[in-house]
Amino acid sequence: MDVFANRYIEGHPYAVELLDASAGGFLVRTMFEPDTADVETFPIEVRVDGVRIWAWTRRVWKDGDREALRIVSADPLERARFKKLLRERPAA
Repeated sequence: MDVFANRYIEGHPYAVELLDASAGGFLVRTMFEPDTADVETFPIEVRVDGVRIWAWTRRVWKDGDREALRIVSADPLERARFKKLLRERPAA
């Protein structure tokens, strides 16, 4: 997929790689960030082709540097933009 996003932890952005995405959430690979074992929810900013999308996510599971994040809150316009981007992205 080769798309990166910013996940915000205590107000600071940390890059994550989006491995997969659906209308309901993301599979991400974390990189250089502080320990988040005590944190369950994160705002995330995704930029694709100049379009910035914000969502509030909750960790579903974590395995090493991979995490599944479920979208728990997003503006309806943001959700519509994200669904449009998913429809338009090329198949892997």
